Formats: sequence, structure tokens, C-alpha cells
Amino acid sequence: MIDEFEKEYHVDSSRVFITGLSAGAAMGVVMMAVYPGTFNSGAIFAGGAYKSAVNMFSTTSAMMGWVNRSPKEWGDFVRDANPAFKGPYPKMIIYQGKRDIVVNSKNAYELIEQWTNVHGADTLADDTVNDFANNVNIRKYMYRNAANEAVVTYYEVKNIGHALMINPGNCRDEGGKMVPFSVDEDFFSTYWTAVDFGLIPEPKVSGKAEVMEAEQHVKYSVPFYKGSTYSWSYPDDAVPVGPENTNELILDFGKKQGSVSVLENDSAGCYFRYPSLKVVVRKP
Repeated sequence: MIDEFEKEYHVDSSRVFITGLSAGAAMGVVMMAVYPGTFNSGAIFAGGAYKSAVNMFSTTSAMMGWVNRSPKEWGDFVRDANPAFKGPYPKMIIYQGKRDIVVNSKNAYELIEQWTNVHGADTLADDTVNDFANNVNIRKYMYRNAANEAVVTYYEVKNIGHALMINPGNCRDEGGKMVPFSVDEDFFSTYWTAVDFGLIPEPKVSGKAEVMEAEQHVKYSVPFYKGSTYSWSYPDDAVPVGPENTNELILDFGKKQGSVSVLENDSAGCYFRYPSLKVVVRKP
């Protein structure tokens, strides 16, 4: 079906993605394992590792988190599903509520073990972001391969059960409706999945995290949105060069280190505070 759709509508075959919740998440993992060349990435909401269950009788054990295998065993299941495949495997994005009584959160760790192994990465997170997107309930872990690509991303959510996170509203990072199996967590998971898929710009401050004392003309930027204005904050003795209300800022640094951050006010009147970038100032 996907192949025919790509031919009919001239779809970029390198930008095909899959998502699913619960049983749909399990099916998403199956699709990524069996047809790895079809998908760029997948976002799995409360799912489980490929072949954690193989029939209706083993499903309960898997959902309860009783199935535990080594990373290599998990990885071999995926490799054996399509032994002729030699290309890069899809990137894995995992969402899991810690209070999920339908799919135990242990399944997230088995998924991490399986897909880090498939990508030749280890199970020690390379990056950890507490209070992700200013939400105290969400911790984001990223696992990188030898090329420093984030091949597995895990969103660990403290206080939700078996549900999809939404944030009803009309701003850019808001959306979703309250229906069965959704929960208003002030976090629109569809938006952040689109960011992880690379479909929309990542809302972060780009620029140098380490500068020298008195270093000049250091550029920082955030994604540009037409009609938005930007209010920047920066270390006390840094001096801006040029305007401060656009998506780009140029600084002449002094001796003080601190953070560079920005508050965006878009054309719809929505405010978006970007995560701060901590900047270390080194002596010559």
C-alpha cells in the first residue's frame, strides 16, 4: 500500500514515518522490524519490543512486563525478520507512562535494548533532559550511534497511564482533543513527534555553548516564523550587535557566563519560551 502511494503521489520515500498507540504501537514496531527500508522513523506510544509476544497466550506476559531478554537477543529478532536488509534501520521514538497498568513501563526498556542494539549503540543514554519542554513530568533520553545520531529517543512520563498526551489550544505547540485514551498533560505529543521526525523545525537556541572571554560576533538563532517578534536574554556583560527582536542575535561576550534564551510572540498572540542554552565563557 505504501509503495503504491509513493508511486501515485510522488512521495519522498526517505520521509515515510509510522506511529501507533497500544496495539497500534505494537503493530508499528512490527512494521519497522519487517519492512525497515520503508520507514525513516517510528513513534511508539505504550508499545513493546518486536516478538515480545508471538501469540495470544504470550501477549499478557508481554503487556505485564514479564518478558526480558538481552539486547542482542532482541536485536537478533529484528535482524532475522529481514536478513537480506543491509541499509540503516528506522529511528525509534518511545513514549511511555510510568503509571500505565495496561502496558507496563518495563516494555519501554526492552524496546530501548532492542533498537539500540539494532543501531549498534549502547543502552546508556548519551543525553538526558529533565523537565523537557518545561514539563516537570517528562524526562527525555537520547541514545546515539557511532556517528552521533540520535537513533533511539525515550520520553519517560511520570504521572500518566495508558494514554496519548495532548495540550488543547490553538498555538503552534498545542493541539489534540479530550477523547478516550487521551490526557491533557500540557504537552502535545503529536507536535513533538513531528519535531523528532524532522518535519518541523526543532524549537531550540542554536549557537556556541562555549566561547572565549571577549569573543565577538557570536551568532545565536531560533527557527524563523513570519510575523513573530523575539525577546532575548543573555549574560549580564554581553553586548548585542544589531537588533534584538528578530530570530537571530549576535553577541559580543565579556567575562561572565550564563544562558542565552528567547521568548517568541507569534502573529496569533501566542508566547513560546525556548529552552535556554547554557554558555560557558573560557579564559584565553
